[in-house]
Amino acid sequence: MHTAVVAPRSHRTVVYCVVPADLAKLYHPLRSWFAHWPGVEVVLDRRSASPDPANVPAVDRRATGAMAPARIPELPRIATAYADRLAWVQRPVAREPELARGDDRADAQRLAAGDERALEDLWLRHFTDVHRRVARATVRRSRQHALTTAAFTRAADAVRARPDVEVEQALRVAVDDLLADRRWSPFA
Repeated sequence: MHTAVVAPRSHRTVVYCVVPADLAKLYHPLRSWFAHWPGVEVVLDRRSASPDPANVPAVDRRATGAMAPARIPELPRIATAYADRLAWVQRPVAREPELARGDDRADAQRLAAGDERALEDLWLRHFTDVHRRVARATVRRSRQHALTTAAFTRAADAVRARPDVEVEQALRVAVDDLLADRRWSPFA
């Protein structure tokens, strides 16, 4: 019988899908499949193979709080034949410490007035959220960085044009527009 992992407020619960190295061909399809599932991350087990795989656990469960999840998410059709080879681990993970939340409206006003340091403050405050959203939809790291930078550029242009716009909303719209553009396809 599985029990649910209860994470304290300072933590979030993450379910890891661990793909064995010999099934690396499933890594990208599974990442794409789970890209929009909050709390599910796909990892590739790159540890060297042991001569006797029966004696080596598929997942390192020594980490504090690691356990099998109560419910395993649905798999894409390509991975269903290998479902028994995938390992699932659920554990609480510390949330990233947030920077002190500044006043986005004040930074928007400063940016509209021409103070470029306001853009740096907004970048530091919102980078993690924007990059995480882009990374879920894009495979290549160079594209992730380019998309994140382009999203901030578009949002800054929107804020300069209308300082009363919500910064987080401008960033969400910029990311959505960029991801909808075919030039930024996830596998390009």
